[in-house]
Amino acid sequence: MPAAAAFSVEAAAEPAARPLAAAQPGGGSGSSFGRLPSPVGLVVGDSAEALLANMDGVGKVLTSQIIVNRGALTERDPSYLVDRLTAALKGRFPDIRLANSVAASAQAGNRSTIVLDVRTALGQVSGQTTTVEINLSAFDASRKPRARVSGRGSAVIPYPAFNYGFQPATDQAIAEIESKL
Repeated sequence: MPAAAAFSVEAAAEPAARPLAAAQPGGGSGSSFGRLPSPVGLVVGDSAEALLANMDGVGKVLTSQIIVNRGALTERDPSYLVDRLTAALKGRFPDIRLANSVAASAQAGNRSTIVLDVRTALGQVSGQTTTVEINLSAFDASRKPRARVSGRGSAVIPYPAFNYGFQPATDQAIAEIESKL
């Protein structure tokens, strides 16, 4: 199996509940997502956890090869997506903090919790497209869903294929989310 195939991850299922309000572009503080009560917890969902683990595994594969693709190795930093997203969310929720689960977030005193889920498709050769879709679902302290926002980014793998285009696609997805907060 090619190393890039390890990046394909499906988003985890969300709890069944009433329909969620979706944030719209340019939503600003008027969107339901932008009006979440503070403090806010951030939970890295199962699909994002799997992506981080897979990226770490790809890094091990890349370093075991005779010729190491340094561009791809640098780009597979498992913390890149979570760190960039947390920084973006801090602009709207300055007190955001990581939590292990929605329940743990509520127990820590957070009035809202945002769950991160990610879907990725990594191109494998030059000319193919890498896509990153980030989905954020917000829950209140009683674990009821309150809002959802998503962002999508893509990048075409350059020639020669020194990287997957994961970081530019991630940056686009996060920028779209920021525009909806």
